[in-house]
This record gives sequence, C-alpha cells and structure tokens, in this order.
Amino acid sequence: MKKIILTFFSVIVTATLMLTASSVSAQYVTCGTASGSNGTTSASPINIWYKSMHYQTVYTATELQAAGFTPSSLIQEMGWDVTGAPVIALPNYTIRMAHTTNANSSTHIPTAGMTTVYNTASYAPTAGGFDMLLLSTPFLWNGTDNLVIDVCFDPVANYNGSGQVSTFSATSGARYSRSAVTSQCGNTTSSTLFAKPVVQFFIASALGDPPLIQCPVDVVVSNDADQCGAIVNFADAVAIDPDGDLDVVLQTAGLPSGSEFPVGVNTVEFTAYDLEGNQSTCTFTITVEDVQDPVIECLSEYTVELGTAGEYTLDPEELLASFSDNCGIVNYVFGGALIPEARSLSTLFAGGNGGN
Repeated sequence: MKKIILTFFSVIVTATLMLTASSVSAQYVTCGTASGSNGTTSASPINIWYKSMHYQTVYTATELQAAGFTPSSLIQEMGWDVTGAPVIALPNYTIRMAHTTNANSSTHIPTAGMTTVYNTASYAPTAGGFDMLLLSTPFLWNGTDNLVIDVCFDPVANYNGSGQVSTFSATSGARYSRSAVTSQCGNTTSSTLFAKPVVQFFIASALGDPPLIQCPVDVVVSNDADQCGAIVNFADAVAIDPDGDLDVVLQTAGLPSGSEFPVGVNTVEFTAYDLEGNQSTCTFTITVEDVQDPVIECLSEYTVELGTAGEYTLDPEELLASFSDNCGIVNYVFGGALIPEARSLSTLFAGGNGGN
C-alpha cells in the first residue's frame, strides 16, 4: 500500500489548568429558588431510602444565564443546598456533566461522553446550606446548550429515610433509578420527578483574548493502490495566545493522523484553549481522489437465442468474465450497438465509484 506522508511544522504546548484572580472574574451563582425539600423517602442526589441512586437533572441555558453564567464560564465548584444530611456517607459518589439539547429530564441522557467532574470514595454531606464540592475537572460551559448533571453512588451499608436538599418545581425536573441491592451507577434512569434541586456553582468567567490558531493547509492526494482511500499523516495545528497563557491544542474532530481517509472530502478540526477559558478552532480538509480505473474482462464470444421478433434483451453482466474496482463498480454501459446482420456487439466498458 502506498502511503502519503505530509509533514508540517508543529508546536505542542501543554500546561496545567490554573486560574488566578488577576486573569478571571469569579463568583458564586445559584440556580433555582427553593420552594421546599424532597421528602425523607423521596429521591434526591443524596437520599438513601434506597441504598444506591442514579440521578439526573437538567439546568437550561436560560436558568444558567439568569443565575449569572456567561459564555465560557468555567464551573470550578458546585453544591446542593442540604437541608437534611444522610446518616451514612455515600460510597463512590460521582458527578458527571455534559452539554445537552434536552430541555428537561423527560428522557434518560446516556452517560457516555459526559465529563466526570467529581468522584470520591466516600461523601458525607453537611446540612445547613450549600455543601460545596471542589471539582477535580472544571467544566467549561459553551454559552448555548443546557447543562445536565448526572449523580450516582454505590450502595450504602443500610437504607435510611434521610438525605434531603432544597428543590423548586419543574416539569420533568429530574429522573432517577434506585435499588436496595445493586449499584445504579451504570443503569438507565427510569422514574421522573416534578422538581429539581437548587444548586450553587462557583464559576470563573473568561477574560482576555482567545488564542490564535492555524491549521495545516488543505491536502489533496490520490488513493493508495487498490484502496478506496489513502493513509495521510499530518501535524497538529499551531497556536499562540496574545495574553501568553496558552493551555493546550487538541484535535476535536476528524480522523487522527495516520488513518486511512476515505475517497472524498474529509474535515479535520483543532481547538486551542487558554488558561482563561477562551478557545479558538480551525479546520482543514483532506481530499482523497480515486484515480484508479476499473478492471474488466469480457467474454470472447457469447451466443444468445433470439425471440420470435428477432430480438434479445441483453444484461451487461452476461458478457463479463471478471470485473473489479478499488471503490466498487457502480454501473455498466454498452459501447456500440447491435448489428442486425451479424447479431454482434462491439464494445463493453465499466465505470467505478470515483467516476473512472
């Protein structure tokens, strides 16, 4: 197989995510106004009436903006307003976050692709206000989508009617699954609540200018021999930050370098992030052209029996001894016409996927 190797100058920059008072504007914001609390036996992110819980709730972009979120707000802490602590600590307490277009919790949102922002072997909530948790992985809100928060914990030693948080009314406000036997962390939530928890976030709003990023130039290559694609290697995008605080440059879409790119136009995207939460993207295309003609062999002769009107409808495949194409045969076309006297056919040819 022929390989096409394209080399570009690249810069790889890595850094630890850090936020300082001089580079960001930080504040505590609250989503929801408490109108009550869940009952002692009702589901909540910390309730242990059943031993294990999987719980999801969605906060809309409108709710986040009303609370004080701005595009590129970075969530560094979050906490529930604990009105009654569970009497037993919650094992393997895990919080995941993700952007979603779901407006509420009427359906389960798969956890695949969510970001695990917090996990601890044992969490003992404290009652009397917002029990804030420092996220191990801060979450950057994109300024547009709604935010799903997914919570689960493994079975506690004994169930108990405890674990309450303040809530506010909302249609399909939350959903859950719970069990007195097995961990629910990998299970689909199945029951719906008409309220959701009041939550507080500590957010840092991005300041400064976004990074400047440049992708490799567009690439056009021919297919590898006998393949409906080509192996292409490329360098990472190059980025700098006007404020001098570039964090990392990541490929965020498209096949990775060294992959076999299929015939056609393929888009690759890179994103550069800085330490203030700003980001910039660039894209380039890898176009693979099919330049390989089909291979076809016809029968040297072919005898047919004419109908009563002296005619025969011929299927092109009847004349083929063999045929192949790296991208597959699309159609067969006759070249020439029937000659009544000799009853013969002059030429046959084939066309492949790439128009060859």
